[in-house]
Amino acid sequence: MAEFDAREHPICGPLVRGGPFELARVHGLDLDQEFVDECHCCFVVRRALRDKFPEFLAPPQVYGRM
Repeated sequence: MAEFDAREHPICGPLVRGGPFELARVHGLDLDQEFVDECHCCFVVRRALRDKFPEFLAPPQVYGRM
């Protein structure tokens, strides 16, 4: 963990800089729905990015996939 730099990570970096809306913006996702809170938004954005980043957004069961 000493060598991990969250700012360089494709998921953690945008989240650290600006939360789930920044994560969506960086990866070109259109957020055309309403969210209950930031946690709901973050889950929806991460689920949308799951196919692009399966090595970081795991396990698939968390996102309703097997």
